[in-house]
Amino acid sequence: MELIRLANRDNYRQIEEEWRFEFVYFVLEKIGIPHDILTGCFPDEINDLGVEHKIELRKHMSRFDVSIVDDLDGGIKIYVEQQLVAEWKKCKFVLKEDLKEVNPSKRLYMELHGDVWTIFDVDKEDDG
Repeated sequence: MELIRLANRDNYRQIEEEWRFEFVYFVLEKIGIPHDILTGCFPDEINDLGVEHKIELRKHMSRFDVSIVDDLDGGIKIYVEQQLVAEWKKCKFVLKEDLKEVNPSKRLYMELHGDVWTIFDVDKEDDG
């Protein structure tokens, strides 16, 4: 499923990182990881995500037989008991121009195209 978010040219990488962060949290919540565990592993702000959060997350994910695999190119795959349940592919960026914007510094902006898949999307398609 393709999703689109808009961002300023100055912060589009940060918006992408926050979006990916939200996606992982959403998937873990959907597969039944308790809320109190997730709040301990994920800070309120992505900028606060530290090594201690990652260590805590790995510890809990191994208890639930969940693997979060980062492909080091911006993509993520999430497995539960060796079964793929979600995938976040590297975002594509499209530079856009708003000709109606009077302020030249705000005229250019980025469109972030996210390509995501979850097992939950497949269930919705089967019902529809």
